Amino acid sequence: MRLLGFALNKRMTVLSEYKTAYIYLTKKDLSDFNHVKGDTEGFVNLPLSIKGISFAVLLVEKDNFVKLSFRQKEICSQ
Repeated sequence: MRLLGFALNKRMTVLSEYKTAYIYLTKKDLSDFNHVKGDTEGFVNLPLSIKGISFAVLLVEKDNFVKLSFRQKEICSQ
């Protein structure tokens, strides 16, 4: 719960003009919150609950790479 709060409060950026939001977490962030595998499950979906946001990205720093997760809301044109 603390990692989630930190991610949303300190590591989320909303780019309204692009209908996009992203969250990034560094290896240090994960270590500071005693991260275990699965703790960030579902984080990428949360920005989609923001009005006007239709695309979300989660970037998580690992030892030798950065893991990216993408989600997009279906957009209905009217």
